[in-house]
Amino acid sequence: MTKKKVLKVGLDSAAPFPMHSDYNSENFEGFEVDLLKAITDHL
Repeated sequence: MTKKKVLKVGLDSAAPFPMHSDYNSENFEGFEVDLLKAITDHL
């Protein structure tokens, strides 16, 4: 039986637009998104 893996993360406010993508959009992008994607690919 494989152990369940859990990843807990904390989120902070995004930088204001246009320094970051529009936080009202469903298209999430940026360093944090890329980092979490890379981590979850290994879980």
